[in-house]
Amino acid sequence: MRFKAASLLKSTGMIAMKTSLGVLLTLTLLVVGHAALAQQRFGRQPRDLRMPDTLNVGDAAPDFKLKAKDGSSEVRLSTFKGRRPVVLVFGSFT
Repeated sequence: MRFKAASLLKSTGMIAMKTSLGVLLTLTLLVVGHAALAQQRFGRQPRDLRMPDTLNVGDAAPDFKLKAKDGSSEVRLSTFKGRRPVVLVFGSFT
């Protein structure tokens, strides 16, 4: 009788372990899949106006506007066309 009980416990433990591994694998796949879908779905925000692969070497820069350093007005790139060279610098000054 002891042998049957030990065998039963051993097989139940294996079943429980296999079930736990199956659940863990399923949860892992769900998390990874959800992350991939979220990146695909939310990779571009609705206000993201970038158009990848639309500019080529030699093309004119698209017109845009930015706030002036003092914040009181806006400056458009097109206002400098033909007047003087413009250098755009993007970075963090923190």
